[in-house]
Amino acid sequence: MDVLAQKYAHAGNLSKASQTICSTLEQALKPDTLDKLKTKNLQGSTGFNSRHWPTAEEMDALRRDDGWQNTEAEYFSVKKIRQYYAHCSPLSHGAQDIDGWSPREHIAWMFNDGDEMFHDLVRTQLILPYVKSDFFEGHLAEPAGCKFFALENSNNSLRPVVISSNWRRALASLSIAEVNRDSDVANFLMSTYDNFLQFAGQKDDATRCAQVSQLLASDWDVHNDDNLLVVIQLDSINAFCSVRRQEQFDVLAEMAFTSYDDGNVRDGI
Repeated sequence: MDVLAQKYAHAGNLSKASQTICSTLEQALKPDTLDKLKTKNLQGSTGFNSRHWPTAEEMDALRRDDGWQNTEAEYFSVKKIRQYYAHCSPLSHGAQDIDGWSPREHIAWMFNDGDEMFHDLVRTQLILPYVKSDFFEGHLAEPAGCKFFALENSNNSLRPVVISSNWRRALASLSIAEVNRDSDVANFLMSTYDNFLQFAGQKDDATRCAQVSQLLASDWDVHNDDNLLVVIQLDSINAFCSVRRQEQFDVLAEMAFTSYDDGNVRDGI
């Protein structure tokens, strides 16, 4: 743990280094652990209404389109994948082996041997299937699963941890980088609100956010009831589904499956 904390600190991620060296979390193995975890999961049905979603044939046609082909070649290339693993930051290190190496560091070395055929196989057979859904049938069980365990906080609450495939995380990172080229959400907030600050995506974003909040709070006494100082932190929690996701998929499909907003949005519109 000391070695990992030093790596975090050298990379500038002081909050993660402090958390690593000071953490007192222990693995949750009590009789009520499973029941506590169930309460954190979405209890309703996860069977989404997909009648307005693109069909498999339509998705195949989309991926044959020149626009998608250009995106795949530019943003999911062997070069981009090599850069992802080469710039292996302790910000996203996985668990280390007995010699102190993380999985990403091992994979980075695999892209240093000049074997272009092997590198392309890693790209097409291990990484791209997570976005194209063309997994080799014999390996479907492997990418579908994750390692799951839970840590227990000092107040007896649980912190679930899910460790997915390193290949899936690579694809997710490349996808986010491609989408963030022109982030409509960030652009809207930053152009509409002069006091909007974005920390996500920066090195040690949690520490930066805390420092700015403390700086604002230091002038708290100069504000009165007519000029309140309010700090609002916006974050996204993805570890467990706590809200319905059907509406989000309707947005992606650009068509609603039912009525929303007092009938202003209707089925099929």
